[in-house]
Amino acid sequence: MAGGPTIAHILLDSLRERLRPESGCTAIELAIRAAVEPGREARAWALVALAARLRADGSRELSRLAIDAAVALDAGPGPTRAAYICAVALHADEGDLRTAVKLGEELLQEGHNPDLLQGMSRVYWALWKESEDATWLHGWRRVNALLDAPDTQAA
Repeated sequence: MAGGPTIAHILLDSLRERLRPESGCTAIELAIRAAVEPGREARAWALVALAARLRADGSRELSRLAIDAAVALDAGPGPTRAAYICAVALHADEGDLRTAVKLGEELLQEGHNPDLLQGMSRVYWALWKESEDATWLHGWRRVNALLDAPDTQAA
């Protein structure tokens, strides 16, 4: 099916839809949803949404627990990858840039999306500013070129 959506785009759309919080949805509401979801995949997606919300609220340790729980469910490639993408951002937030870049590069080998590329851009830039090692500047340029690519913008 030429010109049709790729599996990566379908997964990304699914991720966006599942992570879109309802109006006024609090972290506690997300936690309750994660606890009561009957299926493993739905529970994993709810945990990823909770992890993202907790990270945004500054609750890093709780976010890490939600990420770990989502991964432990082994509910399929979509929610597991989303949890790892959240983990990249969390490691970057905590200044653990080497772990963030290692995990992020593993994820980039499987494919990319704007959230991962933006996170990796931030990680590479911070590593470049910290060390002025040209390797990090090259990585920053590479992920930004991918971010500017038409297929990434459409995703």
